[in-house]
Amino acid sequence: MAAITQTIKDNGIVMVYMQSGNQWIALPWSDTDPSWSDNYGFEVNTGTITINYSGFDNTGSPGVAAVNGKVVRIVAVSSASAYPNIIWNNYLEVKKNFNLAD
Repeated sequence: MAAITQTIKDNGIVMVYMQSGNQWIALPWSDTDPSWSDNYGFEVNTGTITINYSGFDNTGSPGVAAVNGKVVRIVAVSSASAYPNIIWNNYLEVKKNFNLAD
């Protein structure tokens, strides 16, 4: 992802949103229940983003390929401080403010 420059890493903001049903969830995100757990996060490096997952099901087995097939949106902004009124955890608000396409 060429948009992730060292300047953005140092001075900006990178947000990753994952679609869950008809809503968008800002990462990192965790959801747990006594019988299962899902934990999503991400790591930003210059030129790349890695989405991480850990979890288990009701048998205690590790979750398998829980990131595969998920729809994600990545937003990189050179200076988040230039947009002090945006609620960055709300993808629909970010989408509206930046006129992002679906």
